[in-house]
Amino acid sequence: MRNIKLIALDLDGTLLNMEKKVPQGNYQALKECEKAGIQIVPATGRGVGGIPPMIRELPGANYAITTNGAVVADLKNNKAIKTCGLSNEMIQRILNIAKKYHSATDPFIDGRAITEPASIDHMDEFGLSPEMQKLIRDTREVVPSVMEYVKTTGAEAEKVNIFMADLEEREVLRKELMAIPELSISSSMYNNLEVNAKGADKGSALLWLADYLGIDREETMSFGDGENDIPMIQAAGIGVAMENALDTVKAAADMITLKNDEDGVAAAIRKSYLDQMKNDDGTLAINRSRCVFSGNDVIWSLPRPAASVCFSWSAGTDDHYRESSNTVCHRFCKGKSCDPGKCGSFYYGSIRMAAAGGERKHSSGGPAYGDRRTETPTIGKRCSFGK
Repeated sequence: MRNIKLIALDLDGTLLNMEKKVPQGNYQALKECEKAGIQIVPATGRGVGGIPPMIRELPGANYAITTNGAVVADLKNNKAIKTCGLSNEMIQRILNIAKKYHSATDPFIDGRAITEPASIDHMDEFGLSPEMQKLIRDTREVVPSVMEYVKTTGAEAEKVNIFMADLEEREVLRKELMAIPELSISSSMYNNLEVNAKGADKGSALLWLADYLGIDREETMSFGDGENDIPMIQAAGIGVAMENALDTVKAAADMITLKNDEDGVAAAIRKSYLDQMKNDDGTLAINRSRCVFSGNDVIWSLPRPAASVCFSWSAGTDDHYRESSNTVCHRFCKGKSCDPGKCGSFYYGSIRMAAAGGERKHSSGGPAYGDRRTETPTIGKRCSFGK
């Protein structure tokens, strides 16, 4: 069990169900994460203005990654703390290229999407579901002409969204846009393209925000289902793909959870973290897994309902951890490198060590829970402990 401190969540197709609502199971899991001090970070292709109140009010949601990582926002203070946008000249270039095709273009400016009647009045032509059409109407500002608005305001954009009516044309347009080195092209739907400035993606934004908050990469977890989620899935310590995700997303992930309509976010959080943080009486053990390095000593602290029991393990040689396949890895202290064959396991409220040698020193009063070798490996990865 890793000591997760930040969970980044794509919204559409991931945290939200097909009705664009947060299922109760997901909400409850995030509420428990908040109690454990975990940052909950919406990570979306939407602009800040497109994040609905039910998302802003999620437990632990202090920050958001928006428009595919072009903006990292402080939700509580309503301000951007990092941006990576498209110049006004580049927006015009993108719009001029897109208008050669049957497309609807929406630049995202100052946290909101700008559209025009020629696009929003013809959404049926682009194969958009009723739910998606409602979302677009709720989150777009309609102006007479997108191009004239861009020229007149001189504004920069966070991204440009392009809906395509013809999927073959979509691939032609993608190749044309990808030939521009200053751009990053992704997609969140089968019939759209999302154009960002190079360097703006959910993965880069996740790593930046984690560093800003003093959180190591290995202490992060991310969820997604679409192409624009792949950088975030790859960047996080644990990357999770939904069962309804694209195959390319699943291939990039560390694990696959249930569909977004089946509380898949909650299922993965509980399997990977929450259920392993429960005390014997079923209560959540807050900040339960901690360690301190002192020379060659690795010290574990396990708060329990009655008292805290600590252990110090003198790690003087490399053979203190017996090889055991599928033993769970706990990198408590910021990204210790994996080393198959050397591991310890923390298992449901007791300490179980796979040890071939080494001196055990009980460092506090009370019995030493699980001070023994384990013969039963637990689920997870094999890694070094104390390196």
